[in-house]
Amino acid sequence: MAEKSPKNQEVIFPEESHFVIQEILKKYKLYRESVEIMKDLEERLEKAQTFQEKKEIAEQQPERRLAKAIKRAAEGEIPLEDFPKKLQEIFNIEPKIARDLARDIEKNVLAFAKKVFIEREATPSSERPLVRPLLVTPSPKEPLETPKIPKTAPPKVEKAEVISKEEKPQKPDTYRESIG
Repeated sequence: MAEKSPKNQEVIFPEESHFVIQEILKKYKLYRESVEIMKDLEERLEKAQTFQEKKEIAEQQPERRLAKAIKRAAEGEIPLEDFPKKLQEIFNIEPKIARDLARDIEKNVLAFAKKVFIEREATPSSERPLVRPLLVTPSPKEPLETPKIPKTAPPKVEKAEVISKEEKPQKPDTYRESIG
């Protein structure tokens, strides 16, 4: 029997796990395209009256239930011996197919799951604020002024004249001190 994960551990799966699971489901002809899933979900959600009913309908999707079962098996909440029964229940399949499916998921997905330690906040959830406050910078001591844009247009130049360096008049350098 698998050991249950401590509260300071979380199970992570490789990024490609989603695609591996898709291929396994295709192998057993249990895979549904996203369009098919959404169409089925839309039809079922139209009949729901309350948010709770909608939530329950979404939770009952086989793909959602499979994802939760895989995570729970990796965390040790579902013993690997019971995993085929869970898959049989989710997909309504024969026990032999469920065992083969469970074996493929164990070998290709669960074997690559890693338990990582995470730091949890020491503050109990009842004492944590529901919303984190936004950081507000203190207002400046002096009010900020928007620079004023002059309303007059710059003078129009009808014809630009090109002046070479030799033609430019030389002004005396007012920043130098005279020698002598």
